[in-house]
Amino acid sequence: MNIKATTKYQLREYKKSLGSYYLIVLLIVVLFTVLDRMWGSEGSGSYNGFEFATIIFLFICGLNSFKGTFLMMMQNGISRKSMFIGASITFLSVSMLMSVIDRVIAMVVDLITKAIGGLSYEGFYDLVYSHRMPKGILFELEGILVTCAMYAAAVTAGYFITTLYYRMNKALKVIVSVGVPVTIIFILPLIDSMFFNGIIGDLVLKLFYFIFGDFHGKANPYNMLLVCIISSIIALGLSWLLVKRAVDKN
Repeated sequence: MNIKATTKYQLREYKKSLGSYYLIVLLIVVLFTVLDRMWGSEGSGSYNGFEFATIIFLFICGLNSFKGTFLMMMQNGISRKSMFIGASITFLSVSMLMSVIDRVIAMVVDLITKAIGGLSYEGFYDLVYSHRMPKGILFELEGILVTCAMYAAAVTAGYFITTLYYRMNKALKVIVSVGVPVTIIFILPLIDSMFFNGIIGDLVLKLFYFIFGDFHGKANPYNMLLVCIISSIIALGLSWLLVKRAVDKN
């Protein structure tokens, strides 16, 4: 089914983007360190959360992972199934690679800043889940696992959206692009207030607490892991339903 070939092709599509992204991350780290030394804050400040930038990056990558690849595969007689399986393997591989890199960056930058007395840095996992155990191998492995699931959820969400838009005509794209944000921001809260006495809002808040914990440092990373895995499976399942009936629009 040419799965190996399609996976290699799609992985190559990410190679240059990953290099550019981490070059920017490196430059930002260097810039913050230099500015800290110039201003003489002596490490009194901190910065964190490069993982959020990675989530946005992977979401955008997911948005750009379908049309060009799909048209190329169709022209070369490669089945939709092979392309989709290759894409799924690519998403998981890239998510795992970037979660490892981001954890290593967090550890290395933290060690360097402590050594030279610069700005301190903490990753997302350190900020939210450091109450669970002292930092060590198990903590880092758990951080990589949860971060990988977050990244996979982001890239598969982007992939689902781009496959959905590919199947739509121009009018429907406009309706969805305008209608969904308006519904979520304005219409749904209004309906919830008028007809459901805030039940929907309460469910959303409970989901937030389930994922991130309450305000007393009780967040459970495996809740985040579970939600991200389920989200990725749903996104990929819906994407496959769209991909298997997609046609070359050119």
